[in-house]
Amino acid sequence: MPIRKFDTEDAVKAAWLSLFPYTQRVLPGFEEPATQRRLIEIAGERTWAIKRGTQRLFENCRQARFEKLLQICQDADMEVNWYEGYAEPGYDDPEFGVLTGNWNDKTRWNPKTKTSELIDSTPSRVAALFEKFGGVELEWEDEWYGCEDCNKLIRTSADSMCWRPSYAFVGDCTILCADCLARDPEDLLESLAGTDKPLEIGSIDLEEHGWLLVDELESWDWDINSIVKALADVQIDRFLLCSADNSVWICGTKHRGQVRAAKAAIENREMDLADYLGDLHDSLVPEATE
Repeated sequence: MPIRKFDTEDAVKAAWLSLFPYTQRVLPGFEEPATQRRLIEIAGERTWAIKRGTQRLFENCRQARFEKLLQICQDADMEVNWYEGYAEPGYDDPEFGVLTGNWNDKTRWNPKTKTSELIDSTPSRVAALFEKFGGVELEWEDEWYGCEDCNKLIRTSADSMCWRPSYAFVGDCTILCADCLARDPEDLLESLAGTDKPLEIGSIDLEEHGWLLVDELESWDWDINSIVKALADVQIDRFLLCSADNSVWICGTKHRGQVRAAKAAIENREMDLADYLGDLHDSLVPEATE
């Protein structure tokens, strides 16, 4: 770094006195390069301290504003929940976390005019303030749920045709995200073993937990009922179906002969075409509403 050159002696004195306003003495030897370098270092340190102090003040002000907005929600009896961030794939964690709630204004139906009348516009106004504030994301409470382990949000309502759940229920309605389940999946795997309920998340390393892969099927060949029946016919009751990649797994044995028997049973099974097409129709066509 080149040494800064001061144009005049007065400039050096002014710079020194601005750094130390409590002293009136002039630094001896200010014309020396080492003195000028030290003067620049001190000026940089003081500038950094001022910037850091300003940044902390700004952060404290933003935190106070955020807490004030939360207090407005509480005073208006709005059910708003705070979460640290997202456990849903493809989302980044905001600075101040994520809030879920009902951001619709409160209205009531007027049967005489046959119109909706506004009762309280606080939800939409508060939502606009949060969006203007920045650093926080707002989500609808009926589309998201919090993981009961890491307190991060997971989507429970599909937002596209290619969406897949990144969570699972364990035990008595305990919902956990895919990341938490990947760390300790034993209870979940045990609850699904030998049943027609498939594992919907693909983040668990099943082989690491003692499961052997039997086969990965094409989507058109993924018929759970016929798969379960075929495995029962060859007396395999410790199996696991994974709908994330249409794979079939078995557990409790290291004999490849049983894996071959299970694969052969699946390949030679007879699918009930009527039931399969009925299930396919139900999955694609929404239920009729009155």
